[in-house]
Amino acid sequence: MESNVSSLYIHFPYCKSFCNYCDFYSCIPQDASFSVFHEQIESQWKIVSEKLDSYKFSLLPLETLYLGGGTPSLWGVQGIEFLSHFLQAQRIALAPQCEFTLEVNPGAVSIEEIERWRELGVNRFSVGVQAYDAEALLRLGRTHSLEEVDELLSYLGKKNYNFSVDLLLGIPYQGRNLQREIEGLLQFSPTHLSSYILTVGEDYCFYNDLPGEDQTVAEYLFLVEELSQRGLLQYEVSNFSLIGKESRHNQAYWEQKSVLALGPSATGYLALSKNSAYRYKWTEKDLTLEEEFLSKAELYEERVFLALRTQKGIPLGELDSSKQKIIEEWGNRNLLKSLDPVVLTSNGFLLMDSLVLELL
Repeated sequence: MESNVSSLYIHFPYCKSFCNYCDFYSCIPQDASFSVFHEQIESQWKIVSEKLDSYKFSLLPLETLYLGGGTPSLWGVQGIEFLSHFLQAQRIALAPQCEFTLEVNPGAVSIEEIERWRELGVNRFSVGVQAYDAEALLRLGRTHSLEEVDELLSYLGKKNYNFSVDLLLGIPYQGRNLQREIEGLLQFSPTHLSSYILTVGEDYCFYNDLPGEDQTVAEYLFLVEELSQRGLLQYEVSNFSLIGKESRHNQAYWEQKSVLALGPSATGYLALSKNSAYRYKWTEKDLTLEEEFLSKAELYEERVFLALRTQKGIPLGELDSSKQKIIEEWGNRNLLKSLDPVVLTSNGFLLMDSLVLELL
């Protein structure tokens, strides 16, 4: 097994404000120059480099680089200049075909900054829309307006840039017209759409206003059908794209490939062999690493879970013969799109967690 790594994730933790539903690590910037964050990234890279040397890994020119958050578009010119110097100083090269993604929020990036990011190498934008409805945005605590969504998506669409939009399902807004939202977003010709079902605890401020499970399921199945008719095909539980526009960075996670990570709360992964892996997570406040080593059995369980999330599925031969009756029963329940490889239907995707428990 080749010990190479060619993917890097950087977590930018800052946001203008906190959305009422979000559980990702984020904070409000106190320093407009982000100097403390820059020092943290540089220090973390030294530790990561030592880990690469320790496990005899080679850093190849990056095939994927993903700036997530938080709201990385708030990094602005400071971030562009820092990353340019950082990548050069650390001799981190971008492969000619590198997929370089930047998460952006409407109202948190200017047209000039978009073009500066593109000069750095960004060739894919992931836009945190979440809802294409003014009232729904207010209910979710989003700070951007529908006009700012239109302005940003219109620009990206007219420039024919490669961009994805995020859309939340199961939100606490009974007046939602999902079909109108889908049509509103697709008018800008995104190449990719990610859709997640809102998951919150009982302390969520709008917990009593959340739709029932039947309605959320109906929204999900409706979205799958509507996007399919418009050429955005479901290639993973929560992700849809035009053919050839799938997120290569996310696919690295689903295929258990090595991915380096920098930034508070970011998680990295090194595939040490077919039977072992090393995973680390940066703590939120300092340079401490939470580390774990995955055994052959743990890797197998993750392999099954991750593969079943995708339309590639998992070859039937990778599953123990005693599991085949379980798989056949899935077919009887209209949960199976394909037997070999084992690929779930959209109804099956909705039951992912319980199906994996049945299998493992």
